[in-house]
Amino acid sequence: MPFIFIAATIISTVATIAPAISAISVIQHDAQNQAGVVKLDDLSYNELIRTPERDFGVAVVLTAMDERIKCTPCHKFAPEFHLLAKQAKGRRSTNKNSIVFASLDFMDGQRTFNDLGLNTAPSLFYHPPHELNGHLYDFNRNGFLAERLVAFLNTHSPTKFAFKRPVDHTSTVIALVLLTILAVFAKKNWNTLTKPFIFSKWSWCMLTLIIILTMTSGYMWNQIRKPPQMVMTKNGAQYFANGVTNQYRAETVIIGTIYALLASTIVILTISVPKIQNTGRQRAAAYLWTLILIVTFSVLVYIFKMKQPIYPFRLFV
Repeated sequence: MPFIFIAATIISTVATIAPAISAISVIQHDAQNQAGVVKLDDLSYNELIRTPERDFGVAVVLTAMDERIKCTPCHKFAPEFHLLAKQAKGRRSTNKNSIVFASLDFMDGQRTFNDLGLNTAPSLFYHPPHELNGHLYDFNRNGFLAERLVAFLNTHSPTKFAFKRPVDHTSTVIALVLLTILAVFAKKNWNTLTKPFIFSKWSWCMLTLIIILTMTSGYMWNQIRKPPQMVMTKNGAQYFANGVTNQYRAETVIIGTIYALLASTIVILTISVPKIQNTGRQRAAAYLWTLILIVTFSVLVYIFKMKQPIYPFRLFV
């Protein structure tokens, strides 16, 4: 009897483990034959993530690619995710501790979205081998570029690999063509346009102001950190990132516009208004542009207070 009991226990254990191992084998096979990304549903997601026999990491993105949902960040991140998965695909045959890249669309995994309490997309988790709990990738801080995702995966995964972005010469060719056209135009109009522009102090003043406004609004920060354009939340589009150390691209455009309006107001008040001959009109113009300056600066302070709620000051807004 004890022998029969032990045999029955072994058989039931094998019967329980076998489907899970088989499911993992199928998923690994799919990863090699689907351009590196495995499409999941609720059932295959649970089989892949919750199986303790899984000896490889899983980077799974929960997304919403259906056109009816209109998830712009999902469509923006998808090419980067597939590009990284395609490059990592060749490593699986030689690296035991490899990473499987998978995606679960909202239309195929609504139950999983509900179980995880997700109300935004995309959301990406990396699950180390044999572990159920995953590490969440912060899109708001890191953005959508594959290089940032590689840094995240290399931090949490035993697999270390470098991402090499394919060279795109389109932008270089376009820049060369535009520079050639500009050079030809400048040469043909040297006496009428090019020379007066180069030797005019107002041209250099405007160029300097444009560079200053562009840099102070956060353009260079965007080029380095590659943040998203905006973030979709349950309350709609979020254009301003929380905290003073983060920002979105849309936020840069808004702040740059405010800075430009403030700079223009100062220039008008110091240069244009004093030249008005009529005293009444000059006074009215001074009041008007001073009001515009105060209101615009109030909006700027309001945005700063919105990003940093502990800031104690405000103006009219």
